[in-house]
Amino acid sequence: MKFLKFLLIIFISLTTSIKADLNKNLMNQLQDGNKLIFIRHAYAPGSGDPNNFNLNDCSTQRNLSEEGRKQAEKIGEFFKKNKFKIKIYIYNKYT
Repeated sequence: MKFLKFLLIIFISLTTSIKADLNKNLMNQLQDGNKLIFIRHAYAPGSGDPNNFNLNDCSTQRNLSEEGRKQAEKIGEFFKKNKFKIKIYIYNKYT
């Protein structure tokens, strides 16, 4: 449940203001590391991949829209700007 609260606060803080002390506390905790932040992906219109998708060919998969690419860039910039310690684990249910 704590994880969900952290994730929600991160996304809220990208678009709205939060009390300064809460925001500062959250940022400090994220900069210290050892937190799990799960992000599936930014906006990709539709639902699910097409029946004939190929993991080795991105053009056959459901991809991010232009809006989704901008969202992903903003998330990346937010993490870089705030110098969060990041370890990336990629889970792929198909491999």
